[in-house]
Amino acid sequence: MAELCREFGISRKTGYKIFDRYQECGVQGLTDRSRRPYRYAHQLPFQVENYILNVKREHATWGARKIRERVIQRFCLNGHVPPYLTVNGIRRVLDADPFDVAATISKVSLAALLR
Repeated sequence: MAELCREFGISRKTGYKIFDRYQECGVQGLTDRSRRPYRYAHQLPFQVENYILNVKREHATWGARKIRERVIQRFCLNGHVPPYLTVNGIRRVLDADPFDVAATISKVSLAALLR
């Protein structure tokens, strides 16, 4: 194996990894694989993210702290708050919302003031 790896200019660790893939999956195991991660550590579950956006649409003037308290009341049983449920995590969801109601209201208010 060492001589073959030297011939192709790869490490022995990589050589054994490729060999193991070939043994497990055949020629199909030698194709390129996606490097995309299986999960994202800071991504909120879909239900929580959807709930955050719905609360913001209902209460356009509420900020991330008040919305976080609502989310904790709704989703956190046994008093355990998941580590991803931070104020900054909720702000990240609100900033990414293309239909941001509060931003639209402030833009309309600004336009009215400039008239």
